[in-house]
Amino acid sequence: MLTELKISLDDRDQRFLDITKFSAQVFKREYDDALRSLIPIAASATFDHLLGEENSIRKLTSLFASGITALICDPQFHPSELNFRNLVSLRGVFRRIFQASHYQDMSHFHGLLGDLQGKTAVIRPENLTKSFFIITLNTMEPHHFTRIEKMEEDVQTIIWLSLLDNRDLFLDREQESLDRLILMLDLIRVTSFRSTLEVRLAAKVWFQCTYWDNQKKHDVKAFINRCLLETAKMHNYFPDSVFKKFKPKNERRVVLVILEQWNKSHSMYRCYSKSFHALSDQFKLVALGSEENTHPEATTMFEEVIRHPNDISFPRIKETVESILHLQPDVIFYSSVGMCATSLQLAQFRLAPVQMMTGGHPASSYSKEMDYFVLDSEFIPNPSSVSEKLIAAENGTLGSWRRLIDWAPPKKSPEGSENRRMRIVVNSLCQKITPRFLKTCQEIEKKSERATTFSFLTGADAANKQLLEKVLKSYLEDFVVHRLLPYEKYLTILSDNDLQLVPFPFGNTNGFIDAMICGLPTLCLVGEGLESVIDSAMSRKMSLPERCRAKNQEEYVFSATRLIENDQEREAIAKNIKETDLEKVLFFDIDRSEKDFPSLVHAILQNHEKLKDFKQRVISMADILEASHQ
Repeated sequence: MLTELKISLDDRDQRFLDITKFSAQVFKREYDDALRSLIPIAASATFDHLLGEENSIRKLTSLFASGITALICDPQFHPSELNFRNLVSLRGVFRRIFQASHYQDMSHFHGLLGDLQGKTAVIRPENLTKSFFIITLNTMEPHHFTRIEKMEEDVQTIIWLSLLDNRDLFLDREQESLDRLILMLDLIRVTSFRSTLEVRLAAKVWFQCTYWDNQKKHDVKAFINRCLLETAKMHNYFPDSVFKKFKPKNERRVVLVILEQWNKSHSMYRCYSKSFHALSDQFKLVALGSEENTHPEATTMFEEVIRHPNDISFPRIKETVESILHLQPDVIFYSSVGMCATSLQLAQFRLAPVQMMTGGHPASSYSKEMDYFVLDSEFIPNPSSVSEKLIAAENGTLGSWRRLIDWAPPKKSPEGSENRRMRIVVNSLCQKITPRFLKTCQEIEKKSERATTFSFLTGADAANKQLLEKVLKSYLEDFVVHRLLPYEKYLTILSDNDLQLVPFPFGNTNGFIDAMICGLPTLCLVGEGLESVIDSAMSRKMSLPERCRAKNQEEYVFSATRLIENDQEREAIAKNIKETDLEKVLFFDIDRSEKDFPSLVHAILQNHEKLKDFKQRVISMADILEASHQ
């Protein structure tokens, strides 16, 4: 008699095995073991990566989603406070898992956790706590906001942050819920985070803030910063020593560059590698970045590279802080703030006499310890949109980019009839696409007298592609959504369009540069924040006509429809772009003059004490030189 059956799973993906193990633990009601399996799967970057694999996405996410459903809906499952916090912290991850699965969303939970009364699900009292694992911005009701307001401090903060953890916001109702959550900010209490999972959640929300279409969005960053400081104090990695003095003048000055993402294909490297390389002649140039995201082939300009583990556990963060204190840098320069949980925490501390940043992620740090925000003068935003003093560098000091490949747009055949369909491209990440922008695209399509096809070059994974396509059906008649493409293929598709529309409020930068490589007319909306300023500044830099820089949405729609309908005007713009010497305008070598980047850093170092007393928010090189003579 057969007593057991053995089936080899050796050929299965490890993630399949991990998810299967978790599901089995759930069905056996081994809750503690199931949660220990669940958290690393859901929190890991490797799982997030699987969402890009077309063939396995449905099966893996559906299996995982079924296990999560069974766990949360089991009447016998009552999570401890710690497990409740962990599950709430993963709410945004759960949302993505269910979107990618056969479930498509989390709406089925309401019927499973409640009683159906007609078409209404009434959540049972014993499941009200569990409901916070599965509510989304699209399903929030007024009573949810009221309950959050009345919650105890620690739990309130985590639930509020988890609801803000949404990488993509395409729907009006999502936007309305987001706006209401931000309005609650004064009612949310500052607290410390108990686990690295909660720190990761806070860092994700901090990063995503910049993309939101809300004028108060940056206030969320300042709130998270205060929570991170409390966390550092609670977990004993707030720096004991604070360096306020420079090394003696006879010693070589040390510049520590914090790298969040640094490889030769990344926008950070494309934007700033030339400037950092220029520093290496005059300073001891040291880099600090994660083992995963700081690639050796891109760090040759640094004399030393400190790589911290990808693990952001509290002891690891403490080790990283101590390594910086041991180095005793004169300057810490953040290539960006917000793209990495470790650097976001470091930005809250005083670890060098001078701390400055630039706009790799185009947003202010809102840290009290960040002294200066350095930008080329043509990219200076409204000073009220940043917390640091703005250093307006000579144009070209930081604004030189690298070509990724030697590529030229293919020659196009002469176009046929004026009635042909116009090809409009939106070349941006999914998180930049807002309901307001989609409505604007809809208005352009309706008002244009020529038929249009919208192409969305979003770099979307399979889940995001599916979700965006579903949303776009309610806005546009004809469209296509492209997944992540090899760079040369991406440029070829981009160049096959007639007009590029830059989303708002967050613009493109590198997407704009790629459009210029392709000779593609580009329309943007002028804004006041750095995330909005860059594209309009680049447009002026490229001498695009005023029509390409709309001052408001009405003008944006008018300019887009005119450029769609007026072949002569649009083709003239394309011709001027193609005739522009991009090697002089965009890809030039850093000028080694007295106004170059090393000289600017030296000038700031020498005059820092005087600059601290400046009342003005924007400081030019001329202002710094004048201060040096006082």
